[in-house]
Amino acid sequence: AVRASSEPLLYSVMARSWITSSRDLPLVLNRWGAAVSHENVRRPLPMMRGRELQLQEGHAAHADATGSGDFADSVQKVYIRVCEELLAVAPRVQAAPDSRGDAEDGAPVDGATGRAVVGVPIPGAASAGSSAFGADAGVVEVASIGRLGSASAAAFKMRYAHTSAEGKCMTSPCSLTCFSITSRAIGAALCAHGDNAGFIIPPRLAPVQVVVLPFVGRPGGSGDPSAATGEEARALVLWCDAVVARLRTPGAVPPSAAGGAEKVSVSNGALPGAAWAQGSVRVKVDDRVCLPHGKKVQHWLSRGVPLLLFVRIAPAHDGGPCTNIDAAADGSPSVVARLGPRDMPGLGRPQTPMSAAACASAVRHELEMLHGR
Repeated sequence: AVRASSEPLLYSVMARSWITSSRDLPLVLNRWGAAVSHENVRRPLPMMRGRELQLQEGHAAHADATGSGDFADSVQKVYIRVCEELLAVAPRVQAAPDSRGDAEDGAPVDGATGRAVVGVPIPGAASAGSSAFGADAGVVEVASIGRLGSASAAAFKMRYAHTSAEGKCMTSPCSLTCFSITSRAIGAALCAHGDNAGFIIPPRLAPVQVVVLPFVGRPGGSGDPSAATGEEARALVLWCDAVVARLRTPGAVPPSAAGGAEKVSVSNGALPGAAWAQGSVRVKVDDRVCLPHGKKVQHWLSRGVPLLLFVRIAPAHDGGPCTNIDAAADGSPSVVARLGPRDMPGLGRPQTPMSAAACASAVRHELEMLHGR
């Protein structure tokens, strides 16, 4: 049989076999599954609206309302951190009444009960049906935390044995909490970050965070004559490999790696979890010469890559062809680089000559800024 809710079956098993005394508490259960609705759904949307919704669901039983309330608060903070630090969206929390709580004649029996809903605002979207956010249109519910109290436990005869202050053995109902987050969180993040050119994956969530695009061409080809070929192309790819090696090494580049014009200052301590950008960055080099440079850019933009790094050999000051590979003091090519964030592909950062170390530092800094925008 297909069940719309797992609570009746789960709570019956918990009351019958898993909870007998205070030594069994607290009990926290977690599962990954799907919620199924028997109602017809008009205009279904992947990960947003349908008869089947993928979710993470949890249930907890505590001895008293204090422990249950503290646990519910901690779960709510985790869901908010998932939205802020992983999905890079600004969540809203709204309290909603829950009929399964300890409401009797309008008065709660043991502690505050009810349901807290975590929602993500979608720019330019209209509210879909009934929502805990009421008239606040365009907010998608992605998670909920239910403080069920002891009424639900009493209904399922979920009681535990313990000793009273007078030393007598007695039984009391548990205080229950249920919580879940659905696949709507991913759908809401894609809607919040997407644009007419496609979707944008938040940097911390993206499978490829940075794509390095060296401006290279095929010798004798009909492409841009300013593209590096031959020895210059090989030297440029080696420079890109040095940047990739620094980005893939956790902590290899501090926030300010170089001085002078190459110094990159990171003043982003207010960003939650900003230390992730100083870890190993998922980066890829696209040095294919069989595709024009513009097609490679569109290829990665359409796949939601957050940051593109454009690199090329620095042109000569006398207006001639590109500089030779011995232009730098250490024997590396003189390279100019430009950062192209996915949310502003036409603007980006100006092209500036920089070393591989300074370029890696600038990439980490831009990832932090992009995730916080």
